[in-house]
Amino acid sequence: MNKFLRLLSLALLVLILTSCAPKESISNPDLYGVWQVKEIKDVEEKQREVESTLRVDDLIYISKNDYIIGNDVIHEAKTKYRRVLLEDYLFFNYKIELNDIDAEYADVYSIYEGGSFRYDLIICNEKMLIKLGKYLYTLEKTDK
Repeated sequence: MNKFLRLLSLALLVLILTSCAPKESISNPDLYGVWQVKEIKDVEEKQREVESTLRVDDLIYISKNDYIIGNDVIHEAKTKYRRVLLEDYLFFNYKIELNDIDAEYADVYSIYEGGSFRYDLIICNEKMLIKLGKYLYTLEKTDK
């Protein structure tokens, strides 16, 4: 009986852990399309600037495997998806506390190129957030 309980608990543990693993391939039409920068917030005073900073009204293009973010073009990108509590995610990953966000949950798409992390695309309430250097960009979708 003891062996049966151990085997059953091991099987349940495996099921729970595999269901929590991030998905490798994403097919989300909400992510794909043209996004336009609407707002820029300076969230870190001491963070270095990045070369590919965006301006208001700049566009970002996202297709299934290709991403154009500012001057940065990523071909054959790999994407990992997870659903997170937005406030906790921003605080623990970027040390950002925002009081004006209405969303409780967000969809996070982590973009990888050649096995190296490039960007987190955070989608909540039909808006996208991207952290580049010391700036947090808010974008809205303009075209599918």
